[in-house]
Amino acid sequence: MSIKKKMLLAGIFLLLLGIGLACCHTALRHLEQRERQHCYGIAQSQLGYLTRQMENIFNTTRLLAERCVKPDGGVTDFEDGARGIMVLREIRCLQLAPDGRVVYSYPPQPDVTPLDLFSDPNQKADAIQSRDSGLPGIYGPYPLRQGGTALLCRLPVYRGARGDTFWGFATAVVEMDDLLANLKPAFNNKSHLRFALFRRDGEHGAPIRIAGCPYDSLVDPLEISSILPNGQWSLAIEPRHGWTPPWYSLCLYSLAVLVCILLSALVFWLFKHIPQLAALADMDCHDPLTHCLNRESLRQDVNEWTTKREKFCLINVGLTNFTPLCEEFGYDVGDRLLQAVAQRIRSQLPRSARLYRTGNAVFSLLMERETTGPLLKSLNLQLAEPQRVGQQMLRCHLALGIAQFPLDGHTPDILLSKAEERRERDSHEQRIG
Repeated sequence: MSIKKKMLLAGIFLLLLGIGLACCHTALRHLEQRERQHCYGIAQSQLGYLTRQMENIFNTTRLLAERCVKPDGGVTDFEDGARGIMVLREIRCLQLAPDGRVVYSYPPQPDVTPLDLFSDPNQKADAIQSRDSGLPGIYGPYPLRQGGTALLCRLPVYRGARGDTFWGFATAVVEMDDLLANLKPAFNNKSHLRFALFRRDGEHGAPIRIAGCPYDSLVDPLEISSILPNGQWSLAIEPRHGWTPPWYSLCLYSLAVLVCILLSALVFWLFKHIPQLAALADMDCHDPLTHCLNRESLRQDVNEWTTKREKFCLINVGLTNFTPLCEEFGYDVGDRLLQAVAQRIRSQLPRSARLYRTGNAVFSLLMERETTGPLLKSLNLQLAEPQRVGQQMLRCHLALGIAQFPLDGHTPDILLSKAEERRERDSHEQRIG
């Protein structure tokens, strides 16, 4: 194989490789987008559920304050009021904290010392912030004395003549396990997903972990947020093995490289065998000795010319003394004589004419009717002279037969039979003469 073909083959391989890698990249991006859309639906559903639950819990704390805290600041029917509104399984207990001290709790905890939120080092800052802002807030998670962890949904309560005097807090203690129960089916240990549920204090605050893995441990998470009191909750989610699994990427790129190698090998085989394939194709429509078109090609061309041209001539040219010459000088000389005659005829043909070998020593020509006369005169002059074949000078005797379209017929068989009949008649007259 030549250097040019090797360079062309290398270029084709690089082109196929580039196309294959680009297709792999597109397929992986499509896979990632589809996985992200799937995870977005899961995250939206789970965070929406949690948001609704937290809203219901805050509504419960409002009802607790309205039912149990009198306008003058007194507390009435706390246990009955708390029992009547404590219907959410996520709420572990309801509390009232006049002046920040947790005095009332349902279910009752008789052995627990009342907790002063403004003195407790873990909750002091949160309690002061809630009191001063007057806004409900979510704090924690905090470890519980009874075990487990919980979030505190705290609502500051105001009473007095004008309703602007701080009374204390109404609090719902939310059991984390119950709150996150809806997340467990989607994010259990067997799931291919991992998540981080966190909240932020303020728009640009640091993430405070609520559940799941630490936020910083996620590589490229899909994050969705929901606004809740005193900040926003966010759920970040990603597949455990990345958006496109390494094994999948490896298999896809390996397949692309393998296909490129196979296609390049096919191109190499074609380059190596194109000359042989071209020769085989040429043998189907050409005479191997003279390289003229064969009889079947003549039929096809006549069919084509009858539909595209108004008139043309089919000329049949035969060497009447070809057999005697072969018997005298040998058939090898006869083959070379046919090649020489074909070359002489081909050199005289106009560009629109075509040459065929349709018999042992018979040639046919297709040409425009206007060029027939000048061509026949030129051929007679060329072929009347002796032809040099090797060391021999051989003189050819020609017989001609002409069929005209559309005067003599409209099909290849009729035109060819007319031309051959007239050639044989000419040959017979030459022998008699």
